[in-house]
Amino acid sequence: MPNEPVVEFENVSVRYGSKTALESLSLTVPKGAGLAILGLNGAGKTSTIRALLRMVRPASGSVRIFQQPLGIRPDFHRIGFAPEDAEPPEFLSCGEYLSFVASALGLPTAERREQVQKLLDWFELPYGKLVRALSKGMRRRLVLAQAMMGRRDLLILDEPLNGLDPVLIVRLRDRLREFVAQGGTLLYCSHLLSEVEQCCDSVLFLREGRVAASGSMTAMQNEFGTLEKAFLRHAAPQPTIKGI
Repeated sequence: MPNEPVVEFENVSVRYGSKTALESLSLTVPKGAGLAILGLNGAGKTSTIRALLRMVRPASGSVRIFQQPLGIRPDFHRIGFAPEDAEPPEFLSCGEYLSFVASALGLPTAERREQVQKLLDWFELPYGKLVRALSKGMRRRLVLAQAMMGRRDLLILDEPLNGLDPVLIVRLRDRLREFVAQGGTLLYCSHLLSEVEQCCDSVLFLREGRVAASGSMTAMQNEFGTLEKAFLRHAAPQPTIKGI
């Protein structure tokens, strides 16, 4: 079903001690949609992802993923997640790490080998090179490769473009657009708004843990001209420092 909900938040709040990181978030992301979750650092983007992936328990509200509520373990093999701060084990090689991920997903041996080699080739990663010898950009490629392993129905990418060269950025953009067009669901957090603009069909602006605005990408572009201008209007506070 094309409009089947994949991600659902209903009045979700997340608190860390006395600090409120997310307040009364409600949203629904259907199958085959790409949602950009945007905001300044500390706006609540990471807390949204953590609540969705059961990494933190909401103080209130309900979260459903693949129509399963918080107490029921979702099919995590259907979810590809590339955290901003992910660091693969340094003692493994690129091929060993992806093989481990494929094994954890339960892929058959033949498919596992095929997928590992395909992803290594696509991201231009050497099978035998140790993670500790990789550059920052190559480590980022490896994190993205593991997120795209298997048969994912939902991709959650947090600042996926950090360290990538322009060629890989263009290739990843095309791959994400293809993923959504084929019925996959994408949650995308990034400060590179020009890329977000081309991969997502809707946008959610967070500001100090609250929803500042939301709507279709087309509507935002029609109203403001660019996503950057919409971001500055909805997500960024007005300057208060004088003389700069």
